Amino acid sequence: MKAGYFHRVAAQTPTRFWINNVTRKEAAMAIEAGAVGCTQNPSYVWKMLNHPDECEHALAVLDRHIAQTVSDDEALIRTQRELVSEVAKVFLPLYEASGGQAGFVSIQGNPFEESYEKIVEQGLFNREGGDNIMVKVPVIEAGLKAIRTLLDNGAPINATEVFAVRQAMDVAELYREYASASTNVLISNFKYYIKHPALVLNHYRLDGNTDEPNLWLSLNTDDVGVFDTSLSYEYALLFRAITRCRHEDGNWNDEAVYEYLDALRQNGLDMAFRDSFGQNIVSSRVPSISPPSCR
Repeated sequence: MKAGYFHRVAAQTPTRFWINNVTRKEAAMAIEAGAVGCTQNPSYVWKMLNHPDECEHALAVLDRHIAQTVSDDEALIRTQRELVSEVAKVFLPLYEASGGQAGFVSIQGNPFEESYEKIVEQGLFNREGGDNIMVKVPVIEAGLKAIRTLLDNGAPINATEVFAVRQAMDVAELYREYASASTNVLISNFKYYIKHPALVLNHYRLDGNTDEPNLWLSLNTDDVGVFDTSLSYEYALLFRAITRCRHEDGNWNDEAVYEYLDALRQNGLDMAFRDSFGQNIVSSRVPSISPPSCR
């Protein structure tokens, strides 16, 4: 399909388009038209049961879950996850190609059971529907509390039912506090530097991408007196891991590796050294990274 309005908006602005309450066929059409995500409402099962292209399939799924469960509510929740997971599979190639930056499909739990416990229980259940499933949570008191727990469990969040500025501010404050509280918390271990989170979250230039980095991040380390390392040493280890992998797989020339590491350096400076007007006050005076000596 020729690039249309949605593609132009995405190329020229920060706006990204999502589609709502779609069938599998409509999901594919939406992606082709430029949609980067999808959200399904609690009424999704009802819509599929009444859709001419999906009613037979949706009814068969619902009948199966009714036979396997003891309550109508549980059967409905299971049916919703299965139907939405099928749409998520349509968006999965976009999710994988973008490194997890696009291609999400969100599911909301039972709107008549919006206690903290139920939001978390159903959110974690729905999250198991696929790697690109996003948990849709109402911005109410119980929902804000649930978001923290879901974040602790690695669930991406779609904060919904935001009708007031105060609600948006509450979510922003929650994320600010959560990010601050996460400083110096052990996230994971990795045995080899080629598995370093920096390479998972940002592979700018290493995959031929010359646009914006996948995810803005910087490479850091703690005090040399506390940890047996230094920032220069971390860069050198990462360089060695990338080049070793490159020589084995035949990818990534030296220029790309240097540009990747220098982009990490620049990100760190851009994120840390700004004045009250948001202007960078130091990076222009810091030299670019030199090729590591371990080459």
